[in-house]
Amino acid sequence: MIKNIFKIGINLMFVCLVGGTILAATNFITAPKIEEIEKETKLKVLSVLLTANQFKEIKPGFFEGLNAKGETVGYVISYLAQGYCGGFWVMAGVNKEFKIVRISVMSNKETPGLGTKIEEDKFRNQFKGKGMENLEVVKTPTADKIQAITGATISSQAVTEAVKKGLEELKRIVKKSR
Repeated sequence: MIKNIFKIGINLMFVCLVGGTILAATNFITAPKIEEIEKETKLKVLSVLLTANQFKEIKPGFFEGLNAKGETVGYVISYLAQGYCGGFWVMAGVNKEFKIVRISVMSNKETPGLGTKIEEDKFRNQFKGKGMENLEVVKTPTADKIQAITGATISSQAVTEAVKKGLEELKRIVKKSR
C-alpha cells in the first residue's frame, strides 16, 4: 500500500517536472516575440490616436508624442473606465493645449446594442476638440458637452469620466515635469 502511494507520488512529480520544463521552455522561446508584437500593436494604437513620429512613456498609461525633431506634439492617455458591465480601457489622444484629438474604447464588454455604441464614431467624435471643461455628459442634444447614448447613460458617463480623470492626471504629470 505505502509502496503504491510512493510510486504514484514519484510519477506525479515526474509529470509535473516534465510539464513545467516544457512550459518554461515555451515561454523562453515565445516571450521576446510576444513582447515585440505587443510593442508594435501599442505603437499602432498610439499612432491612430495622435499623429507623431515616436512615443515616449512618461508614466504607465501616459505617453508623450514627439515629432521628427523630438518636439512634443501631444499626449496619449490610457485610463480604466468603470461601465455598466465592468471595467474597460479608454485611450485618448490629446494635443499640447490638452484638447482631445481622438478617443478609442478598448476591450469593451458593455451591453451589446446599447453600451457597445460607445465604440461608434457618432459617440466618439463628440470628444474631438473638447477640453476638461466640456467633459460632462448630458441627455439632451448639445454642441459643447457630451450627449449620452440613449439607454447607455452609464457607459457614456464611464467613458467621459475616464477621459476627464486621465486628462487631469496628465496635466499634473506634465506640470511636474516642467
